[in-house]
Amino acid sequence: MNSNQDPKVNAILECIASGDLRKAMKKVNSQIQNNELSKFYALKALVYQKLKKVPECMEIVKRLQTTSPDDIDSIEILIVIFKNLKKLDEVTELYEEAYEKFPSEDRGKNLYQAYSSQFKFGEQSKIALKLHKYHGNVEYAEWGAFSMLLLADTDSRQVGMVEIADLLFQKIKRRDGFAYTPTFFRLDIAIHERLKAFSEAIHLLNQHIDIISDYVERTSLIAKFYRLRGEHIHTLNLYHSILSLNQSETTARDLWQISIDYIDTIFEIVKLSCEGTTRFSQLGPFDPTSVVIKAVDTGTKHNIWKPLTGTESLVGIIIASLANIRAARDLIQGRGALIDLIKRQSYLLEMEFKRRLIFWNFSQGAEEYKDEAEPGGIFMPLILRYISLYYEIPTTPDEMTPFLYHLNATQLIPFKDKIQAFLDKTLDLNTNKIKCLKCTICCVKILRLVGCYSPPVIKTAGNMWEAAGFLIRKYLEYVEYEPNPKKNEIRLSDDLLLLAVEVLLQSIPEVTENTVDYNTISTNEEPFPSFSHRIFFCIGVLEYGMHRSPYNKTFKFKLMALYEKIKNYIAVAKIYNSLEVKDEQVETQSYIYYRMLIESPIHIKELQELSKNISHYHKTANYELLPYIHRAYSKYSIEEVKSLFDKKVTIENSYFKTIAQFITAYTGIFKTLLVPGQYFAKYLRENLALFNKTSTLSDISEFSQTADMVPLYDIGVIKIKPIRDIKAKIPYQPEALKEDPFKHRKLSPDSAYGLYLDNRIIHIHSMKLKLILDIVEQNIPGIESGLRALNSVLSQLDLLSKPALKKAINWRPGSSAAFDEAVPDKPFTGKFESEAEFINHKKLLDSKIWKFLLMIFEGAFRLICAHPSDNYSRTRSPTSRENNEYAEQDFTYKLTAFPHVSRHAEVLNLMLKDIESLIIPKEDYLKKLKLGLSKISSSLDADVGNEDNAENDDIMHPGMIYIINDVLHGPLLTVKMLMPSLISTLPSKQLPNDPHPDLNHVLNIHKCIEQLGTETNALLSKIKDYLDQQTRMSYWEQLGNTYLSTTGFQQYTSMLPPDTFRKILQNISTNHLEELKTTIEFISLLENIPN
Repeated sequence: MNSNQDPKVNAILECIASGDLRKAMKKVNSQIQNNELSKFYALKALVYQKLKKVPECMEIVKRLQTTSPDDIDSIEILIVIFKNLKKLDEVTELYEEAYEKFPSEDRGKNLYQAYSSQFKFGEQSKIALKLHKYHGNVEYAEWGAFSMLLLADTDSRQVGMVEIADLLFQKIKRRDGFAYTPTFFRLDIAIHERLKAFSEAIHLLNQHIDIISDYVERTSLIAKFYRLRGEHIHTLNLYHSILSLNQSETTARDLWQISIDYIDTIFEIVKLSCEGTTRFSQLGPFDPTSVVIKAVDTGTKHNIWKPLTGTESLVGIIIASLANIRAARDLIQGRGALIDLIKRQSYLLEMEFKRRLIFWNFSQGAEEYKDEAEPGGIFMPLILRYISLYYEIPTTPDEMTPFLYHLNATQLIPFKDKIQAFLDKTLDLNTNKIKCLKCTICCVKILRLVGCYSPPVIKTAGNMWEAAGFLIRKYLEYVEYEPNPKKNEIRLSDDLLLLAVEVLLQSIPEVTENTVDYNTISTNEEPFPSFSHRIFFCIGVLEYGMHRSPYNKTFKFKLMALYEKIKNYIAVAKIYNSLEVKDEQVETQSYIYYRMLIESPIHIKELQELSKNISHYHKTANYELLPYIHRAYSKYSIEEVKSLFDKKVTIENSYFKTIAQFITAYTGIFKTLLVPGQYFAKYLRENLALFNKTSTLSDISEFSQTADMVPLYDIGVIKIKPIRDIKAKIPYQPEALKEDPFKHRKLSPDSAYGLYLDNRIIHIHSMKLKLILDIVEQNIPGIESGLRALNSVLSQLDLLSKPALKKAINWRPGSSAAFDEAVPDKPFTGKFESEAEFINHKKLLDSKIWKFLLMIFEGAFRLICAHPSDNYSRTRSPTSRENNEYAEQDFTYKLTAFPHVSRHAEVLNLMLKDIESLIIPKEDYLKKLKLGLSKISSSLDADVGNEDNAENDDIMHPGMIYIINDVLHGPLLTVKMLMPSLISTLPSKQLPNDPHPDLNHVLNIHKCIEQLGTETNALLSKIKDYLDQQTRMSYWEQLGNTYLSTTGFQQYTSMLPPDTFRKILQNISTNHLEELKTTIEFISLLENIPN
């Protein structure tokens, strides 16, 4: 800060720096009384900011910004305040103002850094060029050229900036006494590359050897430019000279990327030769099918990495290249981590080279994927050899994944037998238990990848339990030999438990007498799968694993997913809170928790807190990137800056950012609803833009999904990325490779993060709020369009009320008819004239619970329009053609297109009664629920589920709390929102042009609304009494005890310490009762909303 000239300002700043904020405030107030200069007000704001009194601070700041201070002290103090608040936009604006009013070199540099922190490449290039013009420093020219290259790379419309950068550098190079610096030279090479001046770039690299003194770096750059020129032989010779360094321990280096570039160059030659005549295939296009892979795998260890002359044939080049790669592991001598790495890479590169040969359709011999010597063909011996050498390396299974794809179904059993034989031999001969553990983990992961833990190997539930039991026993055998993990450490054996859980959570295939359909979920599942014996067992296993390995976050995420599946929300919240999620982790580690909260709206406070954390992260996320940005700029690393720029775009375009804004506004509704008057309508108006935005959200794929979408236990991720990333273009039989070769051996992992389908829930909530506001404003066109849009969104949802509701509805009589089939062909008129009409309407209400929303809104809409105006009569006349078209398009019009207010009241009241029957089942529904529970199927014990449950008929089925939450959050909350809106909207007296003067429609409407409010409160009271009754019972305890008492289940639960599952069952039951109490509190909140 430029405050050296004012000792009074310096004295205050010294107090702030020393932490004596009280003294600083006294001095500031004293100076303000004597002289109301803006800089002292700015200092007062700074003191408030240090005291964490942000509202008071921002009040002063806003006042200062309106007056636009003219002294540099005030501006620089404001910059400090906004930096402390992590507001980069405001910091940049103040730097612009400071440089404009008080230009200097230092302020120009600060402005450049401010622009760079926000990736404003165009602005930063302009200020850099201005600094270079006025101060002549070559460094500023480098800043400008670097910024222009970034702008050209990130915006295709700005490619011309490269030529401007080149002109700038040419001007500088013509100066007397010019000499290259390392940074200037690298930027000059980057400019030549983008201008496709490859020959000039090669000349510069050869001429200035002293600038890039590292032989590998300089030679690889030259090779890159020869390759871009299409001079492949020269390129290969340069790669040979680099890779030959790994023949000696003294010159050996990690040359993985160079090796991948080498293979890429070989197959560029293959591609060109397949497309037409080249110097390597002078007789015409090359036919890969005429060459057997076994024939090109015959090169010797002699003359490794020798230069090519250009007269070699394509096959000769392939033979020599494969021999070079294969011989690398045999020629290098010595010991150490680097030597081991080079040998490992040699195996991987050989397999990658042969994988490319297969992709380019080189012949594999008489029998597909096999050769004459070894059943398993090209890859099986190499894979087995690699596993035997490197099973202790955790990434070995990941590195083998691309090559396991080429084992076909007939090879799986021989491959499994060989892996099992290797594992047995290793365990027998090795006394080191940690090595045995590593070997076991490697082998079971490989077996998992080739399908030995999924169909067709897994055919029944019994097979699943046997496989999971084997893995758990291995875990228990080795876990005692591992040291207790320190903070942020996990156990090696944890992977065994995770795989056991994955095996148990897959769907059992449908088995028939002759065939097995691996894509069909078995019908031999529990009738209510959200709390099956397998999920209960997996929770117990993971809880035990988390006890032994408390810092394993994967355990916690998996447990959160399972607890969320059984709707044990309190358990999810406890685990989430134990994660201690940091700001930068809020999007990658909060998705399960968010889904739970948005699906269980009774947790309003928790939802508000999460939304606040997400919003705070997005406000400060770019600020957290600053150290990385400054480091990338200091190195002139174009790729690093572009990577950070992509991350910034991802953060700004985040799906979580959008929904957090909505949730903040949505949860604020509950406060305004409890305040009488027009606060609710005012609040809706203030947030209308946000509701409009979220109600028209397009497909979620357009947003950046920063939450982790990877399944919880997916070991098929390749750590050495280039193996997976580089895919050759296949010139022959591309359709043969479109099918997934792992189709028959894939598990269906239970991803913790779902598919982001909740964006449609946000749609519904936003449309609902906008409709309410339209009703308050009597915006009839808006109501009509809103009803159609809401119906369209609801119709797209296959499972509006989630699995529990689907099951409950399926057990209700006569509810299997599709919704559209239940809509009557003709509009309802008058009363229900027959029992069939009543049943038809009841089916309509049963089919989709969210459709009640349309009933409510349509009913409210028709009540408002019970006395149609002249305009409305013309557009919706019962005899008009337009009206008939509207009736065909909108089922809600068909449902309620009748003139009598009493009919509206009857429909809405019937809706409330049907909700009551859905939430509080009568005796016949309870019998159906208990009948479903009595048919629990378990392969563990034949008599599971045959217990006599008659004495517990009053216990609520677990799915009902799910349904209750839906009803409370959907129709009933909507009714409570509409009550004050409708009363304030309706006229207070009879309209003059009423077509039925003998009927007091306004009075009837008011009575209808009052009756609806009264009956809604009565229904809420019944639900609360019903839930209060359930707090004295425990469905979970009953069901869990049923599982634990079966002999077959005990066979597996006995592997873990006694009482493990009993304690878990007790916690689940306790949490469920707490959830009931929380729901009751939410109902009390709804009851207190004034009608």
